[in-house]
Amino acid sequence: MILKTISPDFTPRNHALRFGIDSESDTAEDVVVEVVDVESDSTLARQRLRQVTTAEVNIAPYTRAFVLHKPSQESHTSFKEAPSALYAIRSEDCQSEPLRISVNRRVKNPPTLVTSMPLNRNIAYGERDELFLLVNPDDHLRAYIEGDSGEELTLDYTTATGATILSISTEDFASNIGTLDVEIVCNGEWLTTLHYQVARSARNSVRLAWISGEGSIERYTFPTTLKSRRKSEKRTILMGDEQRVVASTTEQSRELNSRYEPRRTIEALIEIISSTKVWIECNDNIQEVEVLTSVTDHNLLGEPDSVRLTISQWRRKEGGL
Repeated sequence: MILKTISPDFTPRNHALRFGIDSESDTAEDVVVEVVDVESDSTLARQRLRQVTTAEVNIAPYTRAFVLHKPSQESHTSFKEAPSALYAIRSEDCQSEPLRISVNRRVKNPPTLVTSMPLNRNIAYGERDELFLLVNPDDHLRAYIEGDSGEELTLDYTTATGATILSISTEDFASNIGTLDVEIVCNGEWLTTLHYQVARSARNSVRLAWISGEGSIERYTFPTTLKSRRKSEKRTILMGDEQRVVASTTEQSRELNSRYEPRRTIEALIEIISSTKVWIECNDNIQEVEVLTSVTDHNLLGEPDSVRLTISQWRRKEGGL
């Protein structure tokens, strides 16, 4: 029996994760295949292939979602492993080479930075950002971070899985910095450079984090809250001469407005309405929220230049009687 891995590492879960089977026999026969979580050595599923000599199987439906994929809350600039998993197939006494998958949602060729946001970004002092990198297992990463104050920070990291997150904290630098330049090197070769414009935090600003269409967690600070509203709805019944509340729903929502931004930033913000998860980030806390509406404003040339979002911060339902 020959079992082989066909899909490359970091094939997204929403694609086919393909493995090949060759029974090494000229006679067709039934083959029982197990889908294996390599790290826990647990069997996730079994599939019987009837009367085959060669076949392909797609294990994507049997893999586990990365439910703990959420914004990093590291208090200092640091590297860490991103969520990932190893899967293989097994039949009789044979097991294939493993296939590693991560949270990316599009096919990427390592080494690469996975992001939907531009490389020139705005950030307020006290805020953090995170960069999702896909490289090869055991690759060496180095981050050079320099502020316009003259402060420098160098971090070295050897990744075990290849799926890596670089968390960046502005508070590792003096409060009077105006810019931060982040250069990332993989195995001695330049990978990417990002430029951050550092500003003071606005009083009514709201920083959102969300899972992008690329699978990365992105962040953006909406500088303006246009409206904050609490809405209540009640259902009542008449009992004799008395009217009683049988159920009520109360919702707290906010309307946020972006800056006038370059096209790529606006395109990234438009994705928030369709994101699977969105959070408000404040200090060291995150709160998951629901995005209710999204409106894109355009300039005189018809180009998108700002985004307005309505988010539901919380909704409470209560029974009456």
